[in-house]
Amino acid sequence: MILYVNGEDFSAGARAVNDFSFANDDFKYVALGLKPHPQNLSVSYGMHLSKMLKLALVCEAEAQSTNERILETTYAYLNNINPKQYTTVIIGWSLVKNADMHEQIYNLHKLLSKKKIPHLFFNAVSDMSFIPQEMRKKWKSNFIEPYNNSLSTKDHLFWAQYLFKHLTTNNINI
Repeated sequence: MILYVNGEDFSAGARAVNDFSFANDDFKYVALGLKPHPQNLSVSYGMHLSKMLKLALVCEAEAQSTNERILETTYAYLNNINPKQYTTVIIGWSLVKNADMHEQIYNLHKLLSKKKIPHLFFNAVSDMSFIPQEMRKKWKSNFIEPYNNSLSTKDHLFWAQYLFKHLTTNNINI
């Protein structure tokens, strides 16, 4: 049973307890490359949420990540998991700059829904309020305020608790 987290700085726990964005910023962890720094990951919302949900954490978030990278690594992960493996997907999206990216994110949502994979998205950097009303999608409860960035994602424990409540209240993780 897996909690799969992807995204950018916040989802990677970058600078949560030290000044490191990447593992290899710290000489002790240079072999880990661009993965999250282990000390930061240990206090990230993904780690807190995985404990609350009693799921093993797989974090492919990377500081300074683009949505293109997030999509690519998420699809690669989904293509390589056992379909019978229970997985919940959480993604904090980076800067969404255009309607095409909005559509690509929606296509991932549709795929996850079709495969009956519980998932929850949120805007980690900016909202998608620039999307015209007629192009906005119906995300059900799978995207927290996609067109309104009124939520703060600064504190990892608070955010994990918020996501946990959203997942359980909306029966996303069942």
